[in-house]
Amino acid sequence: MEEGGFQMYCSRKKKKLPMMAPSKAHCRTVLRGDLVSVELIDENLKKADEAIVRSGLSAKTQYFLEKLLDGRRIRTMRGVGIGNFGQRPSSSGSLQMALFLAIRSHFQPDLSTCQDPVMNSAEVEYLQRIGVETPAADDLLKPEEDLLGDDVVLFFMPHCGHALYNNLLWSNWDVDALRNLVIIGNDFSKLVVLEKHEEEIEALLKYRNLADVVAFPPSVDDAFSDTALMTFSTEELPTIGRAKPKYNHFACELLPNKK
Repeated sequence: MEEGGFQMYCSRKKKKLPMMAPSKAHCRTVLRGDLVSVELIDENLKKADEAIVRSGLSAKTQYFLEKLLDGRRIRTMRGVGIGNFGQRPSSSGSLQMALFLAIRSHFQPDLSTCQDPVMNSAEVEYLQRIGVETPAADDLLKPEEDLLGDDVVLFFMPHCGHALYNNLLWSNWDVDALRNLVIIGNDFSKLVVLEKHEEEIEALLKYRNLADVVAFPPSVDDAFSDTALMTFSTEELPTIGRAKPKYNHFACELLPNKK
């Protein structure tokens, strides 16, 4: 069903085109960009915010989040993997950060954090000035404590790798915890993984068969391509292996020198 440009559906198996993980060489290549001032970052993010407001994406995202929340509140927002932002208002990082901050402004969570190993000092300072905490980047292997109770934790992680999503789900593999977890990220229903690599991301593949998905409308740029809101609302959860995930094919998507 389509509403406001977004497509709402429950994940179902369907024929998909192969989507390969990025090469190790690609994963090792990170473009930091030139350092910019906090003032320039602020100016460029304001322009990026104007762009997502004009496109209607900001209002539509807030609307569908409110529907998915169904009266609950967002206690915590965590931005993961946005990368560098603020150098240009039209960059993917700037547009993604602008949407992250627009959601934060609208829902007023108690805690907001943003982590990415490539953020430069000006970007970190900018976030800290506006009250967004900047913890050291990690691989999301620790349970999210704020998922306890009835409030929601929103993970804003567009275009992250398979392994990070899998770690997040594996570390919070509990019916009550997953009900309180909302993910804005790659549309899991569109991910295609070769059978020989499926064992590495068991939690992600089992979650996507149960998740409720609201796909973002087609985007004219790459900032939100194949992006979706994903939630979990079923009563039962299949079992998964409790051993810490080990990656081979998807290892390059995690932090360097991490096992």
